[in-house]
Amino acid sequence: MSGLTIGEKRIEEAYSVQSDFTNPETKVNIHSHSISKNYNLGLFSAYQLTPSEDVRGFIIKNKLSEIKEIEYIYYAPDERVLYVWIVLNSADKGVRKKIYTSELEIIDSFKSFDFEENLDFYVIFRQDKPIEDLFSEKELKVLYKK
Repeated sequence: MSGLTIGEKRIEEAYSVQSDFTNPETKVNIHSHSISKNYNLGLFSAYQLTPSEDVRGFIIKNKLSEIKEIEYIYYAPDERVLYVWIVLNSADKGVRKKIYTSELEIIDSFKSFDFEENLDFYVIFRQDKPIEDLFSEKELKVLYKK
């Protein structure tokens, strides 16, 4: 049994990982992933991670997708920065506060993994515009779609 600490919460894990990181086409399979009671992420019987959605994407996606008002999460690595765009329909101070708190927890968890990238978060309000008018899924990785 191993674990991952995000902020003050701990994810207890019982999983097996299969991968060949030298092959960019390889997918990583995490089986029997269980979450402790104090971290409300749910249970995953199998979750596939591709090279572009690795542990970093997994952490970002699962932490931010807890916030029900978030409609989309996109990300893109560039040199030593990992850009993350969080899309809401409209501005709400309470929701933004939840997002900022989650961002700090994500940053703290990245420190424990010694990831080389810095994180740069953006909160976007689409204001009833179609998402296609704001983002191209060809250019950015979609981490979460409501």
